[in-house]
Amino acid sequence: MFEGQTDHLVPALSAALIDSDLFLMAGRMIGHSAIHGGPTLSGLSLAVVDALRYGSKETATSSLCLEDCSDIDHRETIGLVSKE
Repeated sequence: MFEGQTDHLVPALSAALIDSDLFLMAGRMIGHSAIHGGPTLSGLSLAVVDALRYGSKETATSSLCLEDCSDIDHRETIGLVSKE
């Protein structure tokens, strides 16, 4: 359901996952874990955590970093463009 590298996991863009409400179930599992003192949002990108916590696009986008891009090819291209 989440893709990317450790501590920078982002939700996978898949119509099947969205249509099947698996993200809703994952959210309930994260909430249940938090209520019972277990791990909550470990491994997720800080931008995803901010989006869940504050619900603001501005806050979430300010937390984005290059490692949040799960596709290595795209990440390399973005890195080249941002150096210019």
